[in-house]
Amino acid sequence: MWIIYLRVSTDDQAANGVSLAMHEAQCRAMAAATGVDRVEVITDEGYSAKSLKRPGMERLLAAVYARQIAGVLIWKLGRLTRSLKDLIVLIDRFTPGNVALVSLQEKIDTSGSMGRFTLHLLGALAQLERETTAHRVKSAIDHIRANGG
Repeated sequence: MWIIYLRVSTDDQAANGVSLAMHEAQCRAMAAATGVDRVEVITDEGYSAKSLKRPGMERLLAAVYARQIAGVLIWKLGRLTRSLKDLIVLIDRFTPGNVALVSLQEKIDTSGSMGRFTLHLLGALAQLERETTAHRVKSAIDHIRANGG
């Protein structure tokens, strides 16, 4: 069995957006195309990727520890985590049970060494994106405050 893991950051995205449905449909299509016939969908709605402390992530990790799954299918790496440290922690937890991680958008499959290498590079880029966004937001707030806002 494989787990399709989905996440959006805000409750509004979960309630009014199309991301979750689109991501699930694309992940299900990929699973079917690769011969995966049993999937469970785990969704974290309204949770940031800056931490692994999410109910769905806890369910996913419980399945990993129980060795109930062969792999985790995600739409994009940033849906799983935006922290390189957390990404490495996840891969370290997946490895003993030979749990593969497959990301559709980045075309990563960690069942091979090149996939694991690529995953680490893209994880570093995801962390850079998160830190750059945080810096831009802080700069904008500082500018507004400096101008009486």
